[in-house]
Amino acid sequence: MISCVGVADRTVGELIERRMRAQGDRPCVSAVDGDLTYAQFDTLVEAVAAQLTRRNLVRGELVAVAIPRSALSVAAALAVWRAGGAFLLVEPTLPELRRNELIRDAGVRLVVAAAEQFGDAVRITENDEWCCPAEVTDPAELAYVVYTSGSTGKPKGVLGRHSALLPVVRTAERHFGLRADDRVAMLAPQHVEAALFEMLATLALGAHLCIPNEQQRLPGPELDCFLRENQVSALVATPSRLREMNPDLFPALRVVICGGEDLPPDVARRWAFGRTLLNSYGVSEATIASTYVEIDPDETARVPIGRTCDGSEIAVLDDALRPVPDGMPGELFIGGDGVTLGYLGRPELTAERFVEVGGRRMYRTGDRGVREADGLLYFLGRTDDQVQIGGFRVELGEVRAVLRAHPAVRDCAVREDDGRLVAYVVGGVDSDDTGLRRWLSERLPSYMVPTWFIAVDELPLTSWGKVDPTALRLPAGFTARNDDGGTLSETQAALGEIAADLLGMERFDSADVRADLFLLGMTSSLITHFVRRIAVDLGTELSPVDVFERPTVAELAGVVDRNEKS
Repeated sequence: MISCVGVADRTVGELIERRMRAQGDRPCVSAVDGDLTYAQFDTLVEAVAAQLTRRNLVRGELVAVAIPRSALSVAAALAVWRAGGAFLLVEPTLPELRRNELIRDAGVRLVVAAAEQFGDAVRITENDEWCCPAEVTDPAELAYVVYTSGSTGKPKGVLGRHSALLPVVRTAERHFGLRADDRVAMLAPQHVEAALFEMLATLALGAHLCIPNEQQRLPGPELDCFLRENQVSALVATPSRLREMNPDLFPALRVVICGGEDLPPDVARRWAFGRTLLNSYGVSEATIASTYVEIDPDETARVPIGRTCDGSEIAVLDDALRPVPDGMPGELFIGGDGVTLGYLGRPELTAERFVEVGGRRMYRTGDRGVREADGLLYFLGRTDDQVQIGGFRVELGEVRAVLRAHPAVRDCAVREDDGRLVAYVVGGVDSDDTGLRRWLSERLPSYMVPTWFIAVDELPLTSWGKVDPTALRLPAGFTARNDDGGTLSETQAALGEIAADLLGMERFDSADVRADLFLLGMTSSLITHFVRRIAVDLGTELSPVDVFERPTVAELAGVVDRNEKS
């Protein structure tokens, strides 16, 4: 085996190329488009890079990669590096308007997409709306751009550096314990930073990357089967995902890296027995992972985010940017090798969030935390209105901005309630909120679509004239149940059983058949599981739009029955 990061390796791309030469016959990637060795994968990367070179790719130029999850999508990203560019991974399952917004904002000229059939063919097109891209401080350092939710309603493109990725690989090997004989699952959506960790750390360490299709990556029987059949030994997951999985089903799984949201003690206890469970904290602006801790299953009453990774620094500061004593809460500032170049085309925001602290450039996270006397860091929540929904960071301001753009909405406020988004809308909501759901689902990822829409005459204000979030509550008597005393049909009972299972209900009866599923706890992210279960159990294909438009079991049962008769 060769060592992880050699002194001659300047970038992760060079390290991966060294792996390809040194272990060409070892398995590299398994995906819907085939199983490839490192040598075969190298050939695929070279083929795509050659096509990009023929398109006169300029060094440091940003290229969008919009290919469904596959060996080809990973190869295309590395091919951009080999050709001298930087990549923007665009998740093909995002709403079209969202995809186009990201590509427009990034100012990319070239878009790499898959040919109609999987294989080694790609389609490289020129963006019709391309204009001169925003200036990058150091294009030679630019490795990738990843977008995060923006508080003003505009997503923020984070400029990732090549030099910041090598410490991530070191962390994966030294602190997370990943090895060349591991089989690592790539479960994260391609447009988030966790996917970068999964693919780059795996290949840089010479391990085997296992890529599920879109259905297999979602919690449920298909994911369980995928992990077992591929004997996955290392996994990156959010606590929300782990909560839905049974750790006893995966005997080959030896390392689980948890991040993206707070790790609850009960989830930590269940997953720490019989394997290594690591809790990690990081943000896009500081390149993926800044802290880590191995969880002791016998000490989970309070779960820390750990200590800093190699090359990272975390300071706990007060409002005047002064260090606070151990045991005192403050805002978390991240410094060190992982700090990125800033935001694409947003110099004012970059100056606001990337600040000088004691002569060091640090990123102001907006997260509150505390460092105890033993050196362990603990996450305490947000200082602003960014929240965690299903492991994703969501700027409530972005959801508000898109909702306010609806022609019928005069004003709105959005807050988080027990892991779900609630929208309070002045105008635009009557007896049916389907139009608002559809509007948002066409423009935002599913996890950013509110579960509940509450019609209000006006938004409550503080004495300073600002919206008072403490006065935003669910209305008195707010309920989803409507007992008509009837008997459930066979289809209603089957749908109700699926809904009850997903929503954690003890039973589903006539009191729920005409209830709004979103008021019962259905979320935009759960809809995917719901329609998939309907397809498996009832043999009827429904789309998420069907659920948005007919959000009761009674209505959906009518659709299922009509489909069976047609």
